[in-house]
Amino acid sequence: RAKAVALARRGRFAEAAALLPARPQSDDAHEEPDAAADGSITASATAAADLAAYCAYRQGHVDEASAWLAHAETTASSASDAAAARPASLARHVAAQVAYKRGDFEAAALCYEGLFAGASSKEAKADVACNLLAARASSSSSSSSSRRRPTGGPPVRRDADADAALDRFVAARDPSSHAELYLNAACV
Repeated sequence: RAKAVALARRGRFAEAAALLPARPQSDDAHEEPDAAADGSITASATAAADLAAYCAYRQGHVDEASAWLAHAETTASSASDAAAARPASLARHVAAQVAYKRGDFEAAALCYEGLFAGASSKEAKADVACNLLAARASSSSSSSSSRRRPTGGPPVRRDADADAALDRFVAARDPSSHAELYLNAACV
């Protein structure tokens, strides 16, 4: 898996994916490749599924990426070891991108809101803020102004504190070096 990660970091997603399982294991699979001796699921099974989802997404295989994300979620939820809990950022970022590609801008915005709140560096926050604003702009241009849950439920209210934090973050950036961020903010 280390080689797959190295290839993915170099943008060689097809080669990285070739080193990972060919498709998500079905729930009725008899043998989990990353099961520990006691039958618990290890963190590497979930990490491999997240990496496979990322590679599939980067190759434009949105349905395959979605299947990998679902598999990773199932694997993580069945993990008995706290160490097997998956790092949320990669999976959530891929889930947001998949939702965006599918035109589910509200689901993408919800994912990005969580990522923005948890981003630790200014660079990561800027990337996520740009995508969050793009999702919000696309959502407001493709639907009514009320924000609906991805499942079609009642409107979702935005967190005023989170919106204020996003606004402060955007205002503190230099427009000449963050043009896309400002463009997306203007479209919301």
